Amino acid sequence: MRDFCVGLLVYPFMLLVGLLEALLGFLLVLAPLCVHLATKGVPRSYDGWFSVFSSVPCGRRAFSSLIGVIAPYTASIGATLQEVSASSVTASMPDRPWLRNPFSSVHAIALANLGELTTGIAVLSALQGLKSVRGIPVAVNTSYEKKARTPRRLAQTHVPVFLPLWTRPPRHPAPPA
Repeated sequence: MRDFCVGLLVYPFMLLVGLLEALLGFLLVLAPLCVHLATKGVPRSYDGWFSVFSSVPCGRRAFSSLIGVIAPYTASIGATLQEVSASSVTASMPDRPWLRNPFSSVHAIALANLGELTTGIAVLSALQGLKSVRGIPVAVNTSYEKKARTPRRLAQTHVPVFLPLWTRPPRHPAPPA
């Protein structure tokens, strides 16, 4: 009950701070983004966009806010992407009163949401070079070993680099002409 009351009081201020941080990140990333667009063109990958955003203060928060606009349910946990590459994603989630359950630990679905965020970005990063492929999750399995009570949570996902079956060369050579 205490976390609920604190959440009611603190949430508007934390929302305002998050919005200001994202706005500052967007303003600070404009110059590096313009330079990148003029010299190298439009980034073609998630890690390319992330590297442009993360080069400025508050840029990671701004990039994470863009992900939150695309997936609003993900924005509810306030996660920040720490690292994005073609095969790995790391995200962190702050400790907020509204993310806690009545047992004073982080709500299980908030942790599952953090895992889904990192997994989704990692899989999309691995599949982004393939034009006709779309990743659709068919199952989410989460196991919890103990209560989450640390002030900061981290989720990390690694996706092996792979070639789909239809892009691999044939096993037998073509007959000679």
